[in-house]
Amino acid sequence: CVGCVWFGVAKTAGAGVGVKSLQPRLMLEILDLDQWIDEPELADAVAKAMGVDKGLLKVVSLRKRHGGTQSALVLAPAVPAKGVLSF
Repeated sequence: CVGCVWFGVAKTAGAGVGVKSLQPRLMLEILDLDQWIDEPELADAVAKAMGVDKGLLKVVSLRKRHGGTQSALVLAPAVPAKGVLSF
């Protein structure tokens, strides 16, 4: 439990030390984005599609590609990310 860990850390390192719960994450590769999308707009769209807060996402890269398209790498929580994946 996170509370138990926090108590142990606070006891040895002091109450000012932060402890947070981590969760599994997936790197999403998003292809064929239009040339006008920017990182904040992409993060908003992915967060809306996944039903999560935008703060849980990180746009790692947004690169121009051939033909006026872009591709992106987005780090996202694993469970909601699996819901938007298409194979």
